[in-house]
Amino acid sequence: MPALQLHAELRREHALGLAKLAAAIELLKLRGERLAEEARADTLEIAFQIARRIVECELKTGPDALFSLVRSALRRCGEVRRVLIRVSPGDLALLQGEAGKEALQTMTVARVDLVSDATLHAGDCVVESAEARVDGRLATRIAELRRAVDPDAEEPA
Repeated sequence: MPALQLHAELRREHALGLAKLAAAIELLKLRGERLAEEARADTLEIAFQIARRIVECELKTGPDALFSLVRSALRRCGEVRRVLIRVSPGDLALLQGEAGKEALQTMTVARVDLVSDATLHAGDCVVESAEARVDGRLATRIAELRRAVDPDAEEPA
């Protein structure tokens, strides 16, 4: 094979090798970006699970966390004259106790009716008034946080 022909063949092989290398680099870059996004999503999911566990543990240690969650839901209702607060049966007992009655008096000037709702879990509450309905369930609050952090995030199954 003449030197000129050999040189042209080597250049073609070199160009082909560079093209394959560029394609491999691009593929690795795309896979790296996908893995980084998956790691970010996994990290956020772990953070949300930890946050939920912390709130659940706080609810078990005393009524203050419950009072805070109910207070937050009441604030979202705005200025109303009468509210119905649906809570889990266990939480109803806490809110009807002395500390609960005292906490409710400091939360709102509205008339408050408490109702047991067996479909709700500890820490969950739904506050209803003629003007508004506030879903204060923990799952709803975590979902709101997810959407605030990443509007395109899918809800876990």
